[in-house]
Amino acid sequence: MVRRFVFALLLSALPCAALPAWLVPDCRDRFVFSVPDDARSYVLLSVESAALEQRPSAFRLFDSRGGPLPCRVAHTNASVVTLLAHVWAMGREREAVLYAGPDSAADAPAEPGADPEPVAVGFYEIEAKGLPDSWPKMRHMLARAGALRQRTLHASFRKELPRRGKDRWTTKRYIVTAQTHVLCPQPGPYVFALDCHNAGFLLLDGAPVAEWPGEHEGGSWRPGVEFRLEAGVHRLELVNVHDGSVFEARVGWRLPGEKEVAPIPPDRLLGAVRLDAARHERIDRSLQPAFTVTKQAGYAFRGQAPFFLPVSFADASRNWLDSPPTRREWAFGDGGTATGASVSHVFAGRARHRVTLTVRDALGFEASCSREVDLRHDYAQEYAASFRPVLLPAVCWPADRVEPALRVQTDRPSAFSLRVEWEAAFRDGRRQSEWRETACADEPVWAPLVAAQAGALSVLDWRVRHHGLVLGSGRIRFLHSPLPAVSLRAEGDRLYDGSDQVVLVPGRRPPAPAAPAAARRAARVACLDDALGAGAGAGTEQTALFSRVVAQMAGLDAGGACRYVSLRQTGADGGAYRPLAVLARIAAALQDDIDVAVLSLGLHDILSLGEPALFERRAAAMTELAAARGVRIVWVTPPPYPEAPVPVREFAAAVKRVAVARGVPVADLYTTFMGMQKQTGYPFFDASGVALSERGHRLAGQTITRALLAPNGEGR
Repeated sequence: MVRRFVFALLLSALPCAALPAWLVPDCRDRFVFSVPDDARSYVLLSVESAALEQRPSAFRLFDSRGGPLPCRVAHTNASVVTLLAHVWAMGREREAVLYAGPDSAADAPAEPGADPEPVAVGFYEIEAKGLPDSWPKMRHMLARAGALRQRTLHASFRKELPRRGKDRWTTKRYIVTAQTHVLCPQPGPYVFALDCHNAGFLLLDGAPVAEWPGEHEGGSWRPGVEFRLEAGVHRLELVNVHDGSVFEARVGWRLPGEKEVAPIPPDRLLGAVRLDAARHERIDRSLQPAFTVTKQAGYAFRGQAPFFLPVSFADASRNWLDSPPTRREWAFGDGGTATGASVSHVFAGRARHRVTLTVRDALGFEASCSREVDLRHDYAQEYAASFRPVLLPAVCWPADRVEPALRVQTDRPSAFSLRVEWEAAFRDGRRQSEWRETACADEPVWAPLVAAQAGALSVLDWRVRHHGLVLGSGRIRFLHSPLPAVSLRAEGDRLYDGSDQVVLVPGRRPPAPAAPAAARRAARVACLDDALGAGAGAGTEQTALFSRVVAQMAGLDAGGACRYVSLRQTGADGGAYRPLAVLARIAAALQDDIDVAVLSLGLHDILSLGEPALFERRAAAMTELAAARGVRIVWVTPPPYPEAPVPVREFAAAVKRVAVARGVPVADLYTTFMGMQKQTGYPFFDASGVALSERGHRLAGQTITRALLAPNGEGR
């Protein structure tokens, strides 16, 4: 009973304790607005209908000293009430108080007329010479343009630009932005149009609705696409690249039911400055929750759709009973929450987010308020970002332990956090997943992924998130023996099958091979070579000499075919690691209509001081890829190059180990050349020491033919 009496006493004293004083007792709600200094005379005030307990029939506006200010309702719908206010009489106290309630204001000031300067025009100086041909490029230029200069109010889309010198107009290039709010009188299909000099883009509520990109003269309407629009007040903005002395443009529309585009009437342009209520106060509570919103610089990553905007929030609540708050809880409308008097949150995506603050004071009173944070009109600085798996060989033995990492690099100078996630699927059905927050700036960082034997892994998926949105992702598939028939593409030090990165895991000791079939006299043979044709241009007679010897000796001219395919580096390889580019080209060649592939490889690995162990892994993978296509393989060991910087014998031994383990014929040029040089002393190489002479080509062709025709053995 005592508590109820005390509570009733407090409620009766609330209007007297209000700051500023409550001037209209019949109104249960009032809204406090902070009017910016650059608002000369007219502003638009927005009040959410959901904030009102009952729909008011009248609004009264005062300054903080109690002086009345003219205002009128410009538009109302189920969600928001928009008013046009004339605030020219406000003094230094830039706070306006709007009362909403019954129609009891006979002495209210006269309603204001239309805003005579409803368009705010500003400009940026830019150094770029080109003209954007799309809105994303225009937005990128705008984000890099620096600070907005000389934002002034005008009656139309026109502004004189700065002079250079005393009498001459400047020749600098500008990005001009002209912004206002337009009242769309009815719902239905609208078409907006613009007329401007050079690249121009028209945005409605942050979305492009008409554009005229590139270089051009004005003088005609450029309409956009038709779209449905609700009646109400919408933000309209024109962005134009301009290099003349006077910016001048036209903006038009085609209303629902009309057939032609017409200029937007001046009375439909309501004003440039639109304010949301800083605080909603009610007469029946002492705790009046409110908060301020401060947007920071937005950012995005090039080639990625998400847009990010850090926003700071500060509690600006007032308590008429002078009871300090004990708890503040924030909900940001996207699932994020926080506590504290001042908090920050990064929003993702160009959208509207409803932020709610709940405040509790020492007396136990609790109140909440919500505001909409509109990010549709903000611009972003774009940064480069790359995410790439590293420390993962493209070809492994099953017992090789792999410990890949994700290399993350951006050029954003300030530190920020990325979440790196990965999930590994093992061949025995197990799954393992982890995530970690990684601090990034303009230096690359490596985020560890799974650590396991290559033979145990099946799939490795990775993702990079920033504030819940995926910036990059990828899948790595481990292909095991017997390798399937796949189409490979080499990029850098990685192999891809379609969009998936792949790691080839051939068997080091595969199952015993089937007994070799008898050689066919007429077959389609391809000599895939990067070891024997060095020193001659592609397509020359010397390059293909050994392959012609094979065709002649194997009797392929009379119904078969033998063609030569050079695997030497070409421009088509791009920046791919040469041995992987060769592997990918062999996989592509195996898809052709061939029966037998003669593989003579290893010269590049020898000259670049490659490791025989890695060469052996790739050789095993090539052999299994051929088997998957039903193509018979004949391996050729590299000959003993006189100028080789490393022992060729180790590479020849690697080829023989791969071939013997799989029952594949070998043309052992290493042994044959060593023996013939000792017996005859003939020069089998030219002066370079790494290219075969004509005698060497003929000897190589003879040795390969014997291996090709041998049903079960090596060619010597």
